Amino acid sequence: MSGWGTKREEDMYFQENLQKAAVKIIPNIDCQQMIGHDLIVEESMLCIASPDSEESVDSCTGDQGGPLIMDDNGHSVLIGLISFGIGTLKPSFNNHFTFI
Repeated sequence: MSGWGTKREEDMYFQENLQKAAVKIIPNIDCQQMIGHDLIVEESMLCIASPDSEESVDSCTGDQGGPLIMDDNGHSVLIGLISFGIGTLKPSFNNHFTFI
């Protein structure tokens, strides 16, 4: 995923350089179990999160509409656009979720 958004919720300015992050797609049923009942994960959604717990990556304010691109045999394929997230690198979440 990529975007020009802030790096932290408290930041007031967007990035001067395009930011990108490698993420993993979480199966919707697993995502729903991890976030609880605060949000219903619809079938039409993709749930993405940091690829590992060592280094958290996430979307933030201003990243909405940014692309989620997947490599398909050397070709970049657009599979979705950033819609919204649950917090930005909040310590209360083991994973930080963005929905496509």
